[in-house]
Amino acid sequence: MAGLGANHFQRDILPSAHFVQSSFYSSPTTTTLALSHGRIAPTDNSLYAPNATFNVAGPGNLSLGSSPFFYWNTKADGTGNIFGQGSNIFPNQTTNLTLFAIWGVTTGLTNSGVTTNFNFFYDPSLGGAGGIEPVRINQLLAAGTGRKPVIENDFDWLQAQFAGVDMTKAQPFPIPVQVTAVVLSGYSASWGWPLSMNAGKNPATLLRCMAITEVSETFMLAQDKGWGFSNGVCDEESCGEALSLFLAVRFQLSQGLGTTWFMNRMPSTWLNTSLPASNPASTEFDANTGTHYGSRQDYVGSVKPWTGNGPATGCCMAFLYYLFHQLQFTSIPQIIAAAPGVDSSNNGPCSNNVIGGSCLEGSTSRIALLAPGVIIKCPRFSWWHSKAAVDKWFVRDMKRSFEVEERLLQILGLHPRIIEFKGVSDDPFGLLFTEASDGNLQNYIDQHHASIDMSLRFKWRTQAAEAIQFIYQKGVIHSDLRPENFLLHTVAGNEVDLLLCDFGGVNKWRN
Repeated sequence: MAGLGANHFQRDILPSAHFVQSSFYSSPTTTTLALSHGRIAPTDNSLYAPNATFNVAGPGNLSLGSSPFFYWNTKADGTGNIFGQGSNIFPNQTTNLTLFAIWGVTTGLTNSGVTTNFNFFYDPSLGGAGGIEPVRINQLLAAGTGRKPVIENDFDWLQAQFAGVDMTKAQPFPIPVQVTAVVLSGYSASWGWPLSMNAGKNPATLLRCMAITEVSETFMLAQDKGWGFSNGVCDEESCGEALSLFLAVRFQLSQGLGTTWFMNRMPSTWLNTSLPASNPASTEFDANTGTHYGSRQDYVGSVKPWTGNGPATGCCMAFLYYLFHQLQFTSIPQIIAAAPGVDSSNNGPCSNNVIGGSCLEGSTSRIALLAPGVIIKCPRFSWWHSKAAVDKWFVRDMKRSFEVEERLLQILGLHPRIIEFKGVSDDPFGLLFTEASDGNLQNYIDQHHASIDMSLRFKWRTQAAEAIQFIYQKGVIHSDLRPENFLLHTVAGNEVDLLLCDFGGVNKWRN
């Protein structure tokens, strides 16, 4: 399909295939031309109008030793226009289009670009007299702390954040890295493999930061607990994109690199969903998917899944920074371990099956199984017993929420529609409850929506009303009624009952 000419760096393959362009369309015809040494060039003899969409094929059985194929170029030396594999726009010309294969090289790279975890190649047009390569990549390959290559120390930093996660479960090693010469207004990176980085003529520090953002997403896939992928999106949307950008900034600061590259304005894109679509700054409407996210007068933005970097990513990123800076949740590995709690591929692509609860469940607490049938709800943060932390208003508020919840649970006592409170644990500190066997209502609906019959829906509706009526009779206004705060528990006869929980947010009750 794609027209192919010679690669400038392998002279025994001659330019011979082409795209035929005309101002009209004809019935498509496809031919293949044999090149020297038995290699076959993909060709397309169809006629294309200027600016028409056409598909460009891969290299077929063409090869150049162990060098990876990057893309096609209109010039043999790689200084022309680049055409990647897949959909492209035919140039505005009336002559045949001949494309030349561009292969990655390692010319001048220390140890041929190979480290323990990486294998670097670059577009040859970036090298030569006055070129930025191989000098730039060699800064990543140079000896750093412990005489290890700089890029390997960077990898160790990232591995420490994903403590215990084996990245080989997601991708093979070493990581093939392609430093490209794609011309863009900014810079970009993607992984698959290969890990492709387009840094323009920017310095080596950008390559280091790009590696952190992309390899972190591979770690998310290996962890398989939902950071990187979401049901219905199947991409590093929202929380995964936010985490990769958050890590990039933390990495830059930890290495004394400032925030030149990835201190972006993602949270503002989230808040800008609150602006009406008529406002040019509004991110209320996603033209790529045709999704309206809705404008809110209270300036609370959207959190709907958004492929790539979008408003929901900004929301998640703001939340991560709130955890890290305001709530002093400073252990990044702990944040990462408290993943969204869904799988990405165990039972089909992006199946979103729940694994151990929801992402960072509860801003003030975490839930854990203390003993068979007994759940503990304990403070999430290490500052709980710190005297200095008491001076912070948000710490005082969170301590108060635990005190209020304990007091209210004692007032409410036992009721079949309320989660059973079993007392307080001193070490570890926390509130004790009887375990609800089937998790929360929202997760149950997400997984079993189609199989929940109408009689069960009516039953849960009635039980929810019973719970609300009971606490109101006790003078309690819950203030956070939502499906996540109703638990499901299987009782005798396989009946699944509804239980109201989480009274930490109660802000009003009568003495």
